[in-house]
Amino acid sequence: MLARAALLVALTLTPAQAFEPQGSALARTAIDQCDAVPDHPTPQSLEAVTRGLALAEQAVEADGNDATAHFALFCNLAKQTELRGVSVQNLLSLHRLHTEIDTALRLAPDYGDALIAKGAFLLHLPRLLGGDARAAEGLLRHAVELEPQRISARLYLAQALAALDRRKEAGDQAQGALSLATDARRQEQADEARALLARLAE
Repeated sequence: MLARAALLVALTLTPAQAFEPQGSALARTAIDQCDAVPDHPTPQSLEAVTRGLALAEQAVEADGNDATAHFALFCNLAKQTELRGVSVQNLLSLHRLHTEIDTALRLAPDYGDALIAKGAFLLHLPRLLGGDARAAEGLLRHAVELEPQRISARLYLAQALAALDRRKEAGDQAQGALSLATDARRQEQADEARALLARLAE
């Protein structure tokens, strides 16, 4: 869940367009490596994410001002943490995750993928380990403002609003995500939106 929001999706032109930094070829390859790692822990997936981490580290070392490289490092670290399981014992990894995504957003404040990734990260992280649904809402709302047709941003925003017990607003965002997902024939996201709407109606 932590890394799923880091998957790259084509940006939609809007009046306030989100900014996706070009990044180095090495950084983009590291993101592709992260995207290709399955969610279920296997020896192969852990090996793959280790390769992605190495590429991302090289990209950051080559250019510390490359927001895409820092995002690639966050993506691979998040995938590794998810595969190993989030725990108090992983505090060092969690600190690094915060550092890398914060750096990416400092370098590129309107980086849509990074906004969604940090929002999802804060939303799904236990409060004891730094989870913050209210902060997640702010990030995800900004992402939706930049890209109103970004389905993942609306879905995560709906989840953040639901976590804050703002059910009407959550339902509006989930319905918007469902309409967009249906139009785009994104079945998995449409199903996720329907499931959230069903929970909100209980």
